[in-house]
Amino acid sequence: MLPQTGKESFEGAFAEKIGQWPNFLKEHTVDKCRGKSYYAHKRLRSAYLSLKCNMLYFRTWLTLLRRLYPIAIIFWKGNLLV
Repeated sequence: MLPQTGKESFEGAFAEKIGQWPNFLKEHTVDKCRGKSYYAHKRLRSAYLSLKCNMLYFRTWLTLLRRLYPIAIIFWKGNLLV
């Protein structure tokens, strides 16, 4: 999905999905033995934070290739990227 979409459209879709489930990522579970709480969806929250923190760098490599080789046609996994 990422090579076919623009930066703004991907960020918009990401923000829209996160906006649909704001409390789901903040959901806590209490450990009955210790009485401490922790995030219920650790891996999903980790993936969300990773995407959020690295959003600036997703399109950097493609932008750099287009600047270095402006006339060349670049093929990436069978998709034409010009």
